[in-house]
Amino acid sequence: MSIPLPSHFFLIHGKTGAGKTRLLSCLKSKGQPVLDLETIAQHRGSAFGANSFTMGQPDKESFEQQIIDALLKAVALDYCFVEQKGNNIGKRRIPEYLKEGIDDAMVIQLESSSEMRIKHIREDYFSHPTCMEDAMESLTKLKEKMDPILWKETYRMLESGDKDSFIKSMLEFYDSSTRYHLTQNPVLTVYVNADNEFELAANQVLEFVQQKIRTYS
Repeated sequence: MSIPLPSHFFLIHGKTGAGKTRLLSCLKSKGQPVLDLETIAQHRGSAFGANSFTMGQPDKESFEQQIIDALLKAVALDYCFVEQKGNNIGKRRIPEYLKEGIDDAMVIQLESSSEMRIKHIREDYFSHPTCMEDAMESLTKLKEKMDPILWKETYRMLESGDKDSFIKSMLEFYDSSTRYHLTQNPVLTVYVNADNEFELAANQVLEFVQQKIRTYS
């Protein structure tokens, strides 16, 4: 089966908590072609991406069909926005044809302050009743990947209920991981200093992308 792909992918890249999903949501609200892999997968794509508050991940067939449906809509405009992800989102694997399709994607880098990133993580991961238990369970899965002293420190932060210190420590851990480093040079970098600026950032992205599309037409 041949899967139609848009000619141009724009990859939204940024550090954990920068607000990539928020930017994609703004673009989607403007009628833009967005492939929201986290929403389709029902998983945020990290060790902390699943919790008892989510509905569970779709089966493989449903996951891949939703991707195809989103791509079919994007083909009409011949471009698509997607958030940068690894090979897997939880238990669901990104199809090979999609990975190949975005290999040459143009990268849009999203930058925001450490304070904003902590705020976003707090809102996204620590706003449901079982958040602390879920975070402890997820942290346990990372025990073999983290320095033992760092792991014990972060676990004690959770035990004491110090969410912000825990989030700050984990952001530093993820920032230092090579898997999160940008491998392609961004064609555009947008800066968001407050949540009410995502609308402005989306407009900036759209203006730039439309110029790019005209150039390649």
